Amino acid sequence: MKYRYTVVETLPLKKGASGSEFAKAFRELESLDGIAREYGVSPTSEIRIYRCITDPQKVKVVYRAEDMEALWQFYQDAEVHNTIKRVFDRFVDRERVQLEYWQEL
Repeated sequence: MKYRYTVVETLPLKKGASGSEFAKAFRELESLDGIAREYGVSPTSEIRIYRCITDPQKVKVVYRAEDMEALWQFYQDAEVHNTIKRVFDRFVDRERVQLEYWQEL
């Protein structure tokens, strides 16, 4: 499937947290695949997690979707929001998070 929109989050990790620990915890989102499909957004197989080689305390999470509105509705779902919040609260320094929105040309 080809996705038109990509959301990229650059996430600075809290002191002492590792990228691999974050990725493992983030896989909890696999339980949300059914909800993702209801909203027509990509399942977790279309979410990629990257560790920054020059700064191991940063990870990048890339979400892809065909419909940006559906992606926003998915993130507003209470179960989705709470699951993501739980993972981010544990690992991410929220004050330094950067979001980028990309559209394929």
